[in-house]
Amino acid sequence: MSKRSEPENPWDRRREESDPAWEAFVLYRTMSPGERSQRRVADKVGKNENLIGRWSSRHDWVNRCFEWDKHVDYQTRTAEIEAVKEMRKRHINMAGGFFAVVGVELNKLLRIVREASDLVLTPDQLQRLGEFATRLERLNHNEPDNIFEQRSTVTLDDRREFIQKVLKDDDFLNQLERLEEQFLPKLEEEVN
Repeated sequence: MSKRSEPENPWDRRREESDPAWEAFVLYRTMSPGERSQRRVADKVGKNENLIGRWSSRHDWVNRCFEWDKHVDYQTRTAEIEAVKEMRKRHINMAGGFFAVVGVELNKLLRIVREASDLVLTPDQLQRLGEFATRLERLNHNEPDNIFEQRSTVTLDDRREFIQKVLKDDDFLNQLERLEEQFLPKLEEEVN
């Protein structure tokens, strides 16, 4: 075996690792974490499971694979983040292109109104395209695409019923008294 320098990463080949031990480790490392086993490696390379166990222990396969998995996870997450960034850029560019179409069509609409010519998009299609472009751009800037307002109507009877329940709730009244005792003197001090 030729002399090798110290490995740069824990999952790289170690100086003292023989060719068969390295090949077995590579096989072990490439298995998914949930499927890694010395028995599977032994079966695939045609070696005794005890020998694979000794190689695993001597060359610290478990820790090296733990570092490998962290590295692969980091690389995967980094690639996913970059892919999402690129997707957002594409979608924002698409939304910009749609806005440009809406602008062109609006200009045509204005001209048509003045000249009585034909539209490429109907006013309804133009509205839907504008709404789609707005939604696409908002989503890609992590903004909600819909904003909802919720209202409820409380009648005078509802208010009376609530007040009566509160006035009958001893725990609530005791809590209110404690708060009053705690904060009323402070408020009076601030006012004076």
